[in-house]
Amino acid sequence: MREEMDRRGTEIRESAKERIEGIAGTYMAKQFDRRKKDVVDELNRLAGEIKDLSIAAKIDIDERINEVDGRLQRFGWLGKLDLGIASSLEEGRITSAGMSHEVVARLFAERKVPQAIAAVRQVLSDSNVVGSPDDWFNLSAELGRQDQEALALQACERGLEFHPRNVDLLSHAVQFASKVGDFDKARGFYNSLMQIGCGEWNWRAFVFVGDYLEAIGEIDKAFEININFRERIPSDERAYSQTAMILKKLGRLKELVALCKEGMKRVPRAPQLGLILSGAYNELGEHEKAIEATDVGLEGAAEAQPSASQAAILFERACAFDALAVRRIKAALAEGIESEGTIGECLELARKAVVNYRAARGIPVPKPPVYEMQRQARLVVLNTFLTELGVSEDRITETLGESAGEGMNMDQLRSFGNLLSKLEESSNLGADVP
Repeated sequence: MREEMDRRGTEIRESAKERIEGIAGTYMAKQFDRRKKDVVDELNRLAGEIKDLSIAAKIDIDERINEVDGRLQRFGWLGKLDLGIASSLEEGRITSAGMSHEVVARLFAERKVPQAIAAVRQVLSDSNVVGSPDDWFNLSAELGRQDQEALALQACERGLEFHPRNVDLLSHAVQFASKVGDFDKARGFYNSLMQIGCGEWNWRAFVFVGDYLEAIGEIDKAFEININFRERIPSDERAYSQTAMILKKLGRLKELVALCKEGMKRVPRAPQLGLILSGAYNELGEHEKAIEATDVGLEGAAEAQPSASQAAILFERACAFDALAVRRIKAALAEGIESEGTIGECLELARKAVVNYRAARGIPVPKPPVYEMQRQARLVVLNTFLTELGVSEDRITETLGESAGEGMNMDQLRSFGNLLSKLEESSNLGADVP
């Protein structure tokens, strides 16, 4: 009996234990699920807060980026330029035309033309930028050298707002207004210079005013201005060359020759006058005098910034020897003289022509395409005349130094007739030149 009660008690205890464990397990599971839900809810709440903070932070960052981008957008054209320049412009630290000239000159030197132009426009639109007459003049001159005449004119106009009677700025304004075709505006600057009076002008005013008057067809007034130029500054080569170039355009070569000779007596170095005079003498058929004029021109051009292209002077010199060679050959053919002495004279003149053509070609400066075209054409012409004189092919090749006509196209070949006709006209003997 007792054993049965013990067994039964054990079963009851085990059954109760199982039930208690089951109830506890269920309770714990429910408590875990509840706690898990609380944790998940808390995590979701925190995630939401973090998301809100992130969105707010992103909005704030975007706003700051947009603000900075808006400030720098005007200077996007600077590309990879030194950030110092960008910040100087943006912060308004470039307050003078002198500083802007330094920036613009640097950009042009680095071949950053679009950036330089944009920088100039930015500076010219800033009413706070000021400067001395020289500052504005240097800025306009730099722009003029870069073929930015319209901007150069604007720089002059800004400078004239502060310095309305500055002769250099007014002179440049006349020049640039004329170049962009705004002759009404140029007239206004010209009138301002006339009010100041020629007594206060420098070479720049005389030259640019003379160019303006010539451009609008007031030739007589241009002559008067240049007369005043010679009276005021008689040692300036431009006082003579300005009038000489007008005379050349008008075909008044004898007056041109007299004026150039006068100027060459008064001006220590006159390469421009030598060039103009040699061209006139060549047109008049006085080739020996043309060579003498080129001697003066080349001597005067031996300086850092000659007023005339040495290549142009050498080209005129080559043309003179060329014409003399053809003239001598023609005379020998007409007289039937084919002696060794005559052939030697002809070859020497031809050689000098070729030497000067080659020298003009070799100077590393931009030259008109007609230079090379005529050089090649003249080699063919000289070859032809020397062959007619009976000179051997070997001696001709030795004299000319290259195969005549090599590399020439048909258009160049068709020009020979015209070139030869002009040369024959300029080679007529007995030209009357004072």
